Amino acid sequence: VIKSYPKEILYKNEIEIFNSNLSIFQEISRVISPVLGLFLYKYFSIELIYIINIITFVMTGIIEFTTISIIESSISDSGNTKVSFNAFQFFKENLSLKNIVLNTAIFNFFLSGYNLTLPYLVREMNNFYAIILFSESIGTIIGGSLFTKISHKISLKNSVKFCGLSIISSIILFSTGEQIFQYISLIGFMLFGFFLTIFSVGVTSYFQKTIDSSIISRFWGWFSTIIAIFMPFGGILFSIINQEINEELSLLLIGLSIFLLSTVILEVEIE
Repeated sequence: VIKSYPKEILYKNEIEIFNSNLSIFQEISRVISPVLGLFLYKYFSIELIYIINIITFVMTGIIEFTTISIIESSISDSGNTKVSFNAFQFFKENLSLKNIVLNTAIFNFFLSGYNLTLPYLVREMNNFYAIILFSESIGTIIGGSLFTKISHKISLKNSVKFCGLSIISSIILFSTGEQIFQYISLIGFMLFGFFLTIFSVGVTSYFQKTIDSSIISRFWGWFSTIIAIFMPFGGILFSIINQEINEELSLLLIGLSIFLLSTVILEVEIE
């Protein structure tokens, strides 16, 4: 829902800054939350954790209700059928938008396979999966911090290409079995997080700047549905593939597929 708001409350040149800062905040929260939860569980009671959880849910509800009220007051009231029709017409007539939506869905299809397979690759190495996730988080935070400075130098097409290359290089290094190369592979995982953030923030900013305010909420609903449909199939497919080949080959296949996907993504300019 929050991705529908920026165009109504920010100037156009502030949208990318908002999205990059949002990605940084989300990633930091994702890293800190489990650590904070373990700390509270270890030194305080489980009841306190439940109370904090309830308070945060209430705060979220109040903030969302207040924000929605502000946004709705600035948007003209039009029928749902008309909004849906306008959104569909806009989507049908915009070739670049269709290309980005379809390829983002396919990208998430492969990411689902990546997230499913990666833990099995390092299952025999204590805590190494956590180190990989931490490396990706560092890349995400760096990507969010630098997005506004480099977004015009790294296109959506190239960010997907480098995501694929990062996975391939990391898996090749890890598969050597040499500890020093396995730790060097963490640089590749960090770069994957970096370029994935460049792509994600870039796509979000492109949609927000391209799509009219009157239909963007409906568009995000459709887009989220398409992504939600593609991702489970990625997990199912690669769970089957992983039974036939080892994890290294499966992840190399995913990296190569993402790299090839970049060749069909159109170059679009985020104004």
